[in-house]
Amino acid sequence: MSSVTRYSRLYVLAAWLVAGIFFVVMLQRAHNAQRELVCRGIEVVIDYSKGARFVDENGIKKLIIGKLPNNSVSVPINLVNLQSIEDYLETNPHIASAELYFDYNGKLWAEISQQTPLLRVVNNQNTSYYIGLEGKKMPVSTHFTARVPIASGNITDNNQTYGELDTPTVKQLYDLCVYMKDNPFLNSLVEQIYVNADRDMVLIPKMGKHRIVIGNTDQLDEKFNKLRVFYTQAMPQVGWNTYEVINLKFANQIVCSR
Repeated sequence: MSSVTRYSRLYVLAAWLVAGIFFVVMLQRAHNAQRELVCRGIEVVIDYSKGARFVDENGIKKLIIGKLPNNSVSVPINLVNLQSIEDYLETNPHIASAELYFDYNGKLWAEISQQTPLLRVVNNQNTSYYIGLEGKKMPVSTHFTARVPIASGNITDNNQTYGELDTPTVKQLYDLCVYMKDNPFLNSLVEQIYVNADRDMVLIPKMGKHRIVIGNTDQLDEKFNKLRVFYTQAMPQVGWNTYEVINLKFANQIVCSR
């Protein structure tokens, strides 16, 4: 190897070493500058794509400010525990997830995803709450009403408006709504669910005067396939207001009463 080639390689290595040191120094400076930054405001981004509006920007900002040191926005960002604030926001039953971070200008960003309501329940003590997609109770809101089916009747529970589903009846209501969620036929059909004295679930459709008894959530595919066939083949012949009750509880048959 010639001396010229050897010196060229040394120059290249030296240049890379200097560049590496410069990069580390600049990175440390940027890190130190970031730590010395003071929070320059809060920006809240809420996902409204699924239609829910349980929370708003001002409400989220108030919750965040309440967890900042001295309840003040103008604090050094290195004193802000982002994970603690995220955990606190996610204890809100209307919030599915919260992600907080600072940008390079010191602004605090909060990205909020809301819970998705499937059903509104009015229990036998006249207490109202939602059941969300994740299978937990959610309080109703004074400024937003979700367009979901309503369940009422003989529904007993712990009378709490948040937390876990605590009785078989409420759990079956949730299972039914999960089943209906991705079914266009049932989504367009069902307006209300009534739980009768026998703990049977009774569907109240948006059209017609009849009621549809499904009992429990066993064999839902079979029950609703029977209903679809009945709607397409029998109803046009007898008329939509001929029967008051369409009972799907029994295997391989539909029992109708006037």
